[in-house]
Amino acid sequence: MEKNSAIARQLRARNLTTKINIANRDDANGGGRDWDHKTIQELSGRETVIVASPKQKDLEVDVATEFAKSKGIPLKPFQWSHQRNVPFKVGTPEVREDGKSGEGLLLIPGGPVSLPTEVNGTPGMPDANHLGEQSTLRYPPKTEARGRSSLERLAHQRNLVDDARLNGQPIMAICGGSWHVVSAFGGNTVTSPDYEAHHTADMPSIVPIPSADGSSAQMGVAHGTIMQHPISVKQDSLLAQTMRRDGAAQDINVNSVHWSEVLSTHYQDENAVTQVGIAGTDPVSRRPTSELLDINAKISSDEPNRATIEGFESRHGAPILAVQWHPEALAGSPVEHPKGLPSTSGFVDADYETERSRAVAQINAMAQTGDAYAARREMTREFKEQVATGQIPKAPVTSE
Repeated sequence: MEKNSAIARQLRARNLTTKINIANRDDANGGGRDWDHKTIQELSGRETVIVASPKQKDLEVDVATEFAKSKGIPLKPFQWSHQRNVPFKVGTPEVREDGKSGEGLLLIPGGPVSLPTEVNGTPGMPDANHLGEQSTLRYPPKTEARGRSSLERLAHQRNLVDDARLNGQPIMAICGGSWHVVSAFGGNTVTSPDYEAHHTADMPSIVPIPSADGSSAQMGVAHGTIMQHPISVKQDSLLAQTMRRDGAAQDINVNSVHWSEVLSTHYQDENAVTQVGIAGTDPVSRRPTSELLDINAKISSDEPNRATIEGFESRHGAPILAVQWHPEALAGSPVEHPKGLPSTSGFVDADYETERSRAVAQINAMAQTGDAYAARREMTREFKEQVATGQIPKAPVTSE
Protein backbone atom coordinates (compact mmCIF):
# COMPACT_ATOMS: atom_id res chain seq x y z
CA MET A 1 0.00 0.00 0.00
CA GLU A 2 2.84 2.37 0.88
CA LYS A 3 4.54 1.61 -2.46
CA ASN A 4 1.31 2.33 -4.36
CA SER A 5 1.00 5.68 -2.58
CA ALA A 6 4.61 6.46 -3.49
CA ILE A 7 3.86 5.89 -7.18
CA ALA A 8 0.90 8.25 -7.00
CA ARG A 9 3.02 10.93 -5.30
CA GLN A 10 5.72 10.59 -7.95
CA LEU A 11 3.20 11.05 -10.75
CA ARG A 12 1.67 14.11 -9.13
CA ALA A 13 5.17 15.57 -8.77
CA ARG A 14 5.78 15.14 -12.51
CA ASN A 15 3.03 17.66 -13.29
CA LEU A 16 2.19 16.19 -16.70
CA THR A 17 1.23 18.67 -19.43
CA THR A 18 -0.22 16.76 -22.35
CA LYS A 19 -0.91 17.72 -25.93
CA ILE A 20 -4.51 18.25 -27.08
CA ASN A 21 -5.60 15.62 -29.61
CA ILE A 22 -7.87 17.14 -32.27
CA ALA A 23 -9.90 14.87 -34.55
CA ASN A 24 -8.94 15.65 -38.12
CA ARG A 25 -11.42 17.51 -40.28
CA ASP A 26 -10.29 17.65 -43.84
CA ASP A 27 -10.28 20.70 -46.04
CA ALA A 28 -8.92 21.05 -49.58
CA ASN A 29 -6.57 23.87 -48.53
CA GLY A 30 -6.13 22.97 -44.88
CA GLY A 31 -8.18 25.93 -43.68
CA GLY A 32 -10.50 24.10 -41.31
CA ARG A 33 -7.77 21.94 -39.81
CA ASP A 34 -5.39 24.89 -39.58
CA TRP A 35 -8.02 26.93 -37.79
CA ASP A 36 -8.58 24.23 -35.18
CA HIS A 37 -4.92 23.85 -34.26
CA LYS A 38 -3.86 27.49 -34.35
CA THR A 39 -6.77 28.75 -32.24
CA ILE A 40 -6.60 25.92 -29.70
CA GLN A 41 -2.83 26.36 -29.37
CA GLU A 42 -3.25 30.09 -28.81
CA LEU A 43 -5.97 29.76 -26.17
CA SER A 44 -4.49 26.78 -24.31
CA GLY A 45 -0.76 27.44 -24.66
CA ARG A 46 -0.36 23.73 -25.47
CA GLU A 47 0.86 21.72 -28.40
CA THR A 48 -1.74 19.89 -30.47
CA VAL A 49 -1.95 16.64 -32.42
CA ILE A 50 -3.74 16.01 -35.73
CA VAL A 51 -5.55 12.70 -35.22
CA ALA A 52 -6.40 11.37 -38.69
CA SER A 53 -7.70 8.04 -39.90
CA PRO A 54 -5.52 6.00 -42.30
CA LYS A 55 -7.88 6.92 -45.17
CA GLN A 56 -8.28 10.67 -44.63
CA LYS A 57 -5.13 11.88 -46.39
CA ASP A 58 -5.94 10.05 -49.64
CA LEU A 59 -9.57 11.18 -49.50
CA GLU A 60 -8.47 14.77 -48.98
CA VAL A 61 -6.19 14.52 -52.01
CA ASP A 62 -9.20 13.25 -53.99
CA VAL A 63 -11.20 16.31 -52.91
CA ALA A 64 -8.39 18.67 -53.89
CA THR A 65 -7.91 16.88 -57.24
CA GLU A 66 -11.61 17.10 -58.03
CA PHE A 67 -11.62 20.80 -57.16
CA ALA A 68 -8.51 21.58 -59.22
CA LYS A 69 -9.96 19.81 -62.28
CA SER A 70 -13.27 21.65 -61.97
CA LYS A 71 -11.48 25.02 -61.88
CA GLY A 72 -8.78 24.19 -64.41
CA ILE A 73 -6.00 25.03 -61.96
CA PRO A 74 -2.85 23.14 -60.90
CA LEU A 75 -3.17 20.71 -58.01
CA LYS A 76 -1.35 21.94 -54.91
CA PRO A 77 0.82 19.47 -52.98
CA PHE A 78 -0.85 18.00 -49.90
CA GLN A 79 0.12 19.56 -46.58
CA TRP A 80 -1.04 18.64 -43.09
CA SER A 81 -0.31 22.15 -41.85
CA HIS A 82 -0.49 25.47 -43.69
CA GLN A 83 0.94 28.83 -42.71
CA ARG A 84 -2.16 30.99 -42.48
CA ASN A 85 -1.87 34.62 -41.46
CA VAL A 86 -2.74 34.72 -37.77
CA PRO A 87 -1.80 37.45 -35.27
CA PHE A 88 -0.08 35.08 -32.83
CA LYS A 89 2.74 32.56 -32.81
CA VAL A 90 1.81 28.90 -33.06
CA GLY A 91 3.64 25.65 -33.63
CA THR A 92 3.31 22.92 -36.23
CA PRO A 93 1.09 20.16 -34.84
CA GLU A 94 2.16 16.55 -34.55
CA VAL A 95 0.41 14.17 -36.99
CA ARG A 96 -1.00 10.72 -36.23
CA GLU A 97 -2.42 8.78 -39.17
CA ASP A 98 -3.31 5.56 -37.36
CA GLY A 99 -6.79 6.70 -36.31
CA LYS A 100 -5.85 6.56 -32.62
CA SER A 101 -5.79 9.46 -30.20
CA GLY A 102 -2.78 10.08 -28.02
CA GLU A 103 -3.10 10.46 -24.25
CA GLY A 104 -4.57 13.75 -23.12
CA LEU A 105 -7.78 15.55 -24.06
CA LEU A 106 -9.66 14.46 -27.20
CA LEU A 107 -11.25 17.43 -28.98
CA ILE A 108 -13.95 16.97 -31.63
CA PRO A 109 -14.16 20.19 -33.69
CA GLY A 110 -17.05 21.72 -35.61
CA GLY A 111 -17.61 21.96 -39.34
CA PRO A 112 -20.56 21.63 -41.73
CA VAL A 113 -21.09 17.86 -41.51
CA SER A 114 -24.64 16.93 -40.49
CA LEU A 115 -25.68 13.66 -38.90
CA PRO A 116 -27.20 11.35 -41.54
CA THR A 117 -30.02 10.65 -39.07
CA GLU A 118 -30.97 14.31 -38.51
CA VAL A 119 -34.73 14.95 -38.36
CA ASN A 120 -37.04 17.86 -39.15
CA GLY A 121 -38.96 19.50 -36.37
CA THR A 122 -39.18 22.48 -34.06
CA PRO A 123 -35.85 23.23 -32.37
CA GLY A 124 -36.28 23.51 -28.62
CA MET A 125 -39.51 21.50 -28.57
CA PRO A 126 -39.09 18.07 -26.91
CA ASP A 127 -40.63 14.71 -27.67
CA ALA A 128 -41.83 12.63 -30.57
CA ASN A 129 -43.84 15.02 -32.72
CA HIS A 130 -40.94 15.06 -35.18
CA LEU A 131 -38.92 11.93 -34.46
CA GLY A 132 -39.90 10.04 -37.59
CA GLU A 133 -39.46 12.77 -40.17
CA GLN A 134 -36.09 12.58 -41.92
CA SER A 135 -34.41 15.90 -42.59
CA THR A 136 -32.82 16.96 -45.86
CA LEU A 137 -29.20 17.85 -45.17
CA ARG A 138 -28.92 21.62 -45.04
CA TYR A 139 -25.33 21.52 -46.26
CA PRO A 140 -24.95 18.34 -48.32
CA PRO A 141 -21.51 17.47 -49.77
CA LYS A 142 -21.03 19.36 -53.04
CA THR A 143 -19.11 16.60 -54.83
CA GLU A 144 -18.71 12.82 -54.71
CA ALA A 145 -15.19 13.12 -53.30
CA ARG A 146 -16.39 15.47 -50.59
CA GLY A 147 -19.19 13.03 -49.76
CA ARG A 148 -16.75 10.15 -49.32
CA SER A 149 -14.53 12.33 -47.19
CA SER A 150 -17.45 13.43 -44.98
CA LEU A 151 -18.53 9.83 -44.41
CA GLU A 152 -14.99 8.88 -43.42
CA ARG A 153 -14.86 11.78 -40.97
CA LEU A 154 -18.13 10.62 -39.38
CA ALA A 155 -16.81 7.07 -39.02
CA HIS A 156 -13.41 8.24 -37.73
CA GLN A 157 -14.90 10.51 -35.08
CA ARG A 158 -17.30 7.80 -33.97
CA ASN A 159 -14.35 5.42 -33.52
CA LEU A 160 -12.48 8.03 -31.50
CA VAL A 161 -15.46 8.69 -29.22
CA ASP A 162 -16.10 4.95 -28.76
CA ASP A 163 -12.43 4.38 -27.86
CA ALA A 164 -12.48 7.34 -25.47
CA ARG A 165 -15.54 5.95 -23.70
CA LEU A 166 -13.87 2.56 -23.38
CA ASN A 167 -10.62 3.98 -22.00
CA GLY A 168 -12.02 6.79 -19.85
CA GLN A 169 -10.48 9.56 -21.98
CA PRO A 170 -11.95 13.08 -21.52
CA ILE A 171 -13.69 14.64 -24.53
CA MET A 172 -14.44 18.24 -25.47
CA ALA A 173 -16.70 18.86 -28.46
CA ILE A 174 -17.37 22.14 -30.23
CA CYS A 175 -20.49 23.08 -32.25
CA GLY A 176 -21.03 20.36 -34.87
CA GLY A 177 -18.60 18.16 -32.97
CA SER A 178 -21.15 17.96 -30.16
CA TRP A 179 -23.62 16.33 -32.56
CA HIS A 180 -21.18 13.53 -33.32
CA VAL A 181 -20.56 12.93 -29.62
CA VAL A 182 -24.26 12.79 -28.78
CA SER A 183 -24.80 10.40 -31.70
CA ALA A 184 -22.33 7.95 -30.14
CA PHE A 185 -24.57 7.97 -27.04
CA GLY A 186 -27.71 7.29 -29.10
CA GLY A 187 -28.80 10.92 -29.51
CA ASN A 188 -29.74 12.83 -32.63
CA THR A 189 -30.13 16.35 -33.99
CA VAL A 190 -33.11 18.35 -35.21
CA THR A 191 -33.47 21.15 -37.71
CA SER A 192 -36.40 22.86 -39.40
CA PRO A 193 -36.88 23.73 -43.07
CA ASP A 194 -37.77 27.30 -42.09
CA TYR A 195 -35.42 27.55 -39.10
CA GLU A 196 -32.99 30.40 -39.61
CA ALA A 197 -29.56 28.91 -40.27
CA HIS A 198 -26.71 30.62 -38.44
CA HIS A 199 -24.09 28.88 -40.54
CA THR A 200 -21.19 30.81 -42.00
CA ALA A 201 -18.87 29.73 -44.81
CA ASP A 202 -15.86 31.00 -42.83
CA MET A 203 -14.96 29.86 -39.36
CA PRO A 204 -15.94 32.72 -37.04
CA SER A 205 -13.20 34.97 -35.71
CA ILE A 206 -13.98 37.39 -32.90
CA VAL A 207 -11.51 40.17 -32.09
CA PRO A 208 -11.51 43.16 -29.74
CA ILE A 209 -12.65 46.62 -30.80
CA PRO A 210 -10.77 49.22 -28.76
CA SER A 211 -13.08 51.71 -27.09
CA ALA A 212 -12.65 55.44 -27.62
CA ASP A 213 -12.84 56.20 -23.90
CA GLY A 214 -10.32 53.57 -22.84
CA SER A 215 -12.87 51.25 -21.23
CA SER A 216 -13.05 47.50 -21.89
CA ALA A 217 -12.78 46.51 -25.53
CA GLN A 218 -15.98 45.25 -27.10
CA MET A 219 -16.22 42.29 -29.46
CA GLY A 220 -16.12 42.58 -33.23
CA VAL A 221 -16.19 40.09 -36.09
CA ALA A 222 -13.01 39.82 -38.17
CA HIS A 223 -14.57 37.32 -40.58
CA GLY A 224 -17.55 35.03 -40.69
CA THR A 225 -21.20 35.84 -40.06
CA ILE A 226 -21.82 35.51 -36.35
CA MET A 227 -25.03 35.88 -34.42
CA GLN A 228 -25.10 35.97 -30.64
CA HIS A 229 -27.58 35.23 -27.89
CA PRO A 230 -27.62 34.76 -24.12
CA ILE A 231 -27.63 31.28 -22.61
CA SER A 232 -28.24 30.04 -19.07
CA VAL A 233 -25.55 27.78 -17.59
CA LYS A 234 -26.74 25.19 -15.08
CA GLN A 235 -25.61 25.53 -11.48
CA ASP A 236 -22.86 23.13 -10.33
CA SER A 237 -22.41 21.76 -13.83
CA LEU A 238 -18.94 21.02 -15.15
CA LEU A 239 -19.38 23.93 -17.57
CA ALA A 240 -20.23 26.32 -14.71
CA GLN A 241 -17.25 25.08 -12.71
CA THR A 242 -14.85 25.75 -15.58
CA MET A 243 -15.79 29.43 -15.40
CA ARG A 244 -16.40 29.90 -11.65
CA ARG A 245 -14.98 27.91 -8.77
CA ASP A 246 -18.29 28.02 -6.91
CA GLY A 247 -20.14 26.55 -9.92
CA ALA A 248 -22.81 29.23 -9.71
CA ALA A 249 -25.54 29.39 -12.35
CA GLN A 250 -24.92 32.23 -14.77
CA ASP A 251 -26.13 33.82 -17.97
CA ILE A 252 -23.47 34.44 -20.62
CA ASN A 253 -23.42 35.59 -24.24
CA VAL A 254 -22.25 33.08 -26.85
CA ASN A 255 -21.67 33.18 -30.60
CA SER A 256 -23.93 31.14 -32.83
CA VAL A 257 -23.17 29.69 -36.26
CA HIS A 258 -25.14 26.44 -36.18
CA TRP A 259 -28.24 25.29 -38.02
CA SER A 260 -29.18 22.25 -35.92
CA GLU A 261 -29.28 21.29 -32.28
CA VAL A 262 -29.36 18.20 -30.11
CA LEU A 263 -32.82 16.59 -29.97
CA SER A 264 -34.53 16.81 -26.57
CA THR A 265 -37.19 14.81 -24.77
CA HIS A 266 -39.22 14.77 -21.55
CA TYR A 267 -38.43 12.29 -18.79
CA GLN A 268 -39.33 11.69 -15.14
CA ASP A 269 -36.58 12.25 -12.56
CA GLU A 270 -36.17 10.30 -9.30
CA ASN A 271 -38.80 12.55 -7.69
CA ALA A 272 -41.31 11.91 -10.50
CA VAL A 273 -40.87 15.50 -11.74
CA THR A 274 -40.97 16.05 -15.50
CA GLN A 275 -37.61 17.26 -16.80
CA VAL A 276 -36.19 18.03 -20.23
CA GLY A 277 -33.29 15.82 -21.28
CA ILE A 278 -31.45 14.52 -24.33
CA ALA A 279 -33.51 12.10 -26.44
CA GLY A 280 -32.21 8.67 -27.40
CA THR A 281 -31.02 5.29 -26.13
CA ASP A 282 -27.32 4.59 -25.63
CA PRO A 283 -26.25 1.69 -27.92
CA VAL A 284 -23.67 0.47 -25.39
CA SER A 285 -25.54 0.41 -22.08
CA ARG A 286 -29.11 0.42 -23.50
CA ARG A 287 -29.91 3.14 -21.00
CA PRO A 288 -31.71 6.39 -21.91
CA THR A 289 -29.23 8.94 -23.22
CA SER A 290 -30.58 11.44 -20.68
CA GLU A 291 -29.22 9.21 -17.87
CA LEU A 292 -25.69 9.49 -19.26
CA LEU A 293 -25.58 13.04 -20.63
CA ASP A 294 -26.96 16.10 -18.86
CA ILE A 295 -27.97 19.43 -20.40
CA ASN A 296 -25.73 22.13 -18.92
CA ALA A 297 -26.77 25.15 -21.01
CA LYS A 298 -29.84 26.29 -22.92
CA ILE A 299 -31.26 29.46 -24.44
CA SER A 300 -32.05 31.86 -21.61
CA SER A 301 -35.51 32.63 -22.96
CA ASP A 302 -36.62 28.98 -23.01
CA GLU A 303 -39.69 28.07 -21.01
CA PRO A 304 -39.18 25.48 -18.22
CA ASN A 305 -40.60 22.62 -20.29
CA ARG A 306 -38.44 23.39 -23.34
CA ALA A 307 -34.72 23.24 -24.02
CA THR A 308 -32.88 24.70 -26.95
CA ILE A 309 -29.76 22.76 -26.05
CA GLU A 310 -26.57 24.83 -26.09
CA GLY A 311 -24.38 22.43 -24.14
CA PHE A 312 -24.24 19.06 -22.41
CA GLU A 313 -21.83 16.99 -20.33
CA SER A 314 -21.35 13.52 -18.89
CA ARG A 315 -23.24 12.76 -15.68
CA HIS A 316 -20.55 10.37 -14.44
CA GLY A 317 -17.31 8.74 -15.53
CA ALA A 318 -14.71 10.52 -17.63
CA PRO A 319 -15.46 14.23 -18.22
CA ILE A 320 -17.26 15.07 -21.46
CA LEU A 321 -18.02 18.71 -22.22
CA ALA A 322 -19.87 19.68 -25.41
CA VAL A 323 -20.79 23.24 -26.35
CA GLN A 324 -22.85 24.46 -29.30
CA TRP A 325 -20.87 27.68 -29.72
CA HIS A 326 -17.24 28.33 -30.73
CA PRO A 327 -15.02 29.27 -27.77
CA GLU A 328 -11.98 29.03 -30.05
CA ALA A 329 -13.38 31.94 -32.10
CA LEU A 330 -12.07 34.24 -29.36
CA ALA A 331 -8.42 33.43 -30.11
CA GLY A 332 -7.98 36.74 -31.96
CA SER A 333 -5.04 38.75 -30.66
CA PRO A 334 -5.91 41.42 -28.08
CA VAL A 335 -3.35 43.75 -29.67
CA GLU A 336 -3.30 43.31 -33.43
CA HIS A 337 -6.47 43.46 -35.51
CA PRO A 338 -7.08 42.25 -39.07
CA LYS A 339 -7.83 44.80 -41.76
CA GLY A 340 -11.50 45.42 -42.40
CA LEU A 341 -12.49 45.08 -38.75
CA PRO A 342 -16.04 46.42 -38.30
CA SER A 343 -16.37 49.49 -36.12
CA THR A 344 -19.39 48.17 -34.26
CA SER A 345 -20.18 44.87 -32.62
CA GLY A 346 -23.35 42.81 -32.63
CA PHE A 347 -22.58 41.41 -29.17
CA VAL A 348 -24.68 42.77 -26.33
CA ASP A 349 -23.38 43.41 -22.80
CA ALA A 350 -20.14 41.55 -23.44
CA ASP A 351 -16.56 42.75 -23.46
CA TYR A 352 -13.81 40.92 -25.27
CA GLU A 353 -11.52 40.18 -22.34
CA THR A 354 -14.33 38.69 -20.24
CA GLU A 355 -15.55 36.45 -23.04
CA ARG A 356 -12.03 35.41 -24.02
CA SER A 357 -11.18 34.53 -20.41
CA ARG A 358 -14.24 32.26 -20.30
CA ALA A 359 -13.12 30.50 -23.48
CA VAL A 360 -9.60 30.02 -22.08
CA ALA A 361 -11.03 28.67 -18.82
CA GLN A 362 -13.25 26.13 -20.61
CA ILE A 363 -10.45 24.79 -22.81
CA ASN A 364 -7.82 24.75 -20.07
CA ALA A 365 -10.08 23.01 -17.57
CA MET A 366 -10.72 20.22 -20.06
CA ALA A 367 -7.04 20.05 -21.03
CA GLN A 368 -6.23 19.47 -17.36
CA THR A 369 -8.65 16.53 -17.27
CA GLY A 370 -6.55 15.17 -20.14
CA ASP A 371 -3.46 15.54 -17.95
CA ALA A 372 -5.17 13.56 -15.19
CA TYR A 373 -6.14 10.85 -17.68
CA ALA A 374 -2.54 10.57 -18.89
CA ALA A 375 -1.28 10.39 -15.30
CA ARG A 376 -3.67 7.52 -14.54
CA ARG A 377 -2.50 5.66 -17.63
CA GLU A 378 1.14 6.18 -16.70
CA MET A 379 0.49 5.05 -13.15
CA THR A 380 -1.19 1.89 -14.45
CA ARG A 381 1.79 1.13 -16.71
CA GLU A 382 4.26 1.64 -13.88
CA PHE A 383 2.18 -0.50 -11.53
CA LYS A 384 2.09 -3.36 -14.06
CA GLU A 385 5.82 -3.08 -14.64
CA GLN A 386 6.61 -3.13 -10.92
CA VAL A 387 4.36 -6.14 -10.38
CA ALA A 388 6.03 -7.93 -13.31
CA THR A 389 9.53 -7.22 -11.96
CA GLY A 390 8.64 -8.15 -8.39
CA GLN A 391 8.95 -4.63 -6.95
CA ILE A 392 5.34 -5.00 -5.86
CA PRO A 393 4.47 -8.56 -4.81
CA LYS A 394 1.52 -10.24 -6.43
CA ALA A 395 -1.43 -10.93 -4.17
CA PRO A 396 -1.33 -14.52 -2.89
CA VAL A 397 -3.81 -16.93 -4.48
CA THR A 398 -5.99 -18.55 -1.85
CA SER A 399 -8.06 -21.67 -2.30
CA GLU A 400 -11.45 -22.16 -0.74
